[in-house]
Amino acid sequence: MGQRPSSLTPLHGGCIAEVWRARMPDGAELAIKHDPSDTPRLDIEEAMLGALRARTPLPVPEVIACTPRVLALGYVPNDGVRSAEGERAFGHLLAEAHAGAPADAFGFEYDTLIGPLDQPNGRMERWADFWRTRRLIPMATGAHDAGGISDRTLDRVHSVCERLDGILDAGSRPALIHGDLWSGNILWHRGRVAAVIDPGAYDAHPDAELAFIDWMGGMGPAFSDAYRSAVPIDPVAWARRRDAHVLYPMLVHARLFGRGYEPGLITVLDRLGA
Repeated sequence: MGQRPSSLTPLHGGCIAEVWRARMPDGAELAIKHDPSDTPRLDIEEAMLGALRARTPLPVPEVIACTPRVLALGYVPNDGVRSAEGERAFGHLLAEAHAGAPADAFGFEYDTLIGPLDQPNGRMERWADFWRTRRLIPMATGAHDAGGISDRTLDRVHSVCERLDGILDAGSRPALIHGDLWSGNILWHRGRVAAVIDPGAYDAHPDAELAFIDWMGGMGPAFSDAYRSAVPIDPVAWARRRDAHVLYPMLVHARLFGRGYEPGLITVLDRLGA
């Protein structure tokens, strides 16, 4: 960019990068991410942000400059102040995003990331096949190898995978989802959502996004009511679909953070009859 920041202030970061708020000599404010690892991949985050900006109405930060190791974004003011009205507005906005970004198949043009973990995205035409072979089985295997789940829990995840055709909705077109909408990735300002950050984006069934939000608690009832006013969801069928989808973020957490997430996984597997 040809400029040296006038000041740098550390911000809360995620699992991958250090994050700084930078004031530039020309008065611009940036959020600068730095990946100090041996295999920096912030260019993947830049590409995901670009896809969300191009294909959805979701508010995402402007990308100013990017290399695999450094990502400079326009700084988004945020004060953390939430409101029910802001949740309702975001519910309508997310429903619009899911409806307006269809794709021909589930997956993506390239593999992406969920936090620091790989997300394989080879295209598949059927959602149950994609969820089984691109999400649940690879992540369950990784969680098991990392010591996050037992042999028995791994077997039970495989049992659910064998029955996904009878659980998941087969009738929806693939939609571009953010993929990692927990509260830390939703920036609030003056009661409205100012931006969504740190995506794990790919073309998915919208249920994957909704189940993730429901499990992680990033939004409240006003959001859910607004989304469902645009996209009616049968509550009985949704309960089983939700459980089949939350297995993935639970396995992600078991792989990253260990056995503390296994009891919750077992509860969900019990409800699914595995």
